[in-house]
Amino acid sequence: MDKSRPSREHNLVEWARPLLNSSKKLLKILDPRMEGQYSTKVAVKVAVLAYQCLSQNPRGRPVMSQVVELLEGFQ
Repeated sequence: MDKSRPSREHNLVEWARPLLNSSKKLLKILDPRMEGQYSTKVAVKVAVLAYQCLSQNPRGRPVMSQVVELLEGFQ
């Protein structure tokens, strides 16, 4: 929760979830101060993984060992 943001953006998970599965929308929320420190391709893959982790259906979420394995592969 971030009460300093506009009311529709207080819950950061709910605000960010729909932006994580679209590369065009994702680019709008990436911190511009980090530009050049990551590949856009990897940022999109990490966003897709985050989107999966935020699935409303717990069975649709990857297990932590899968998350770790994928993140290690992105390095």
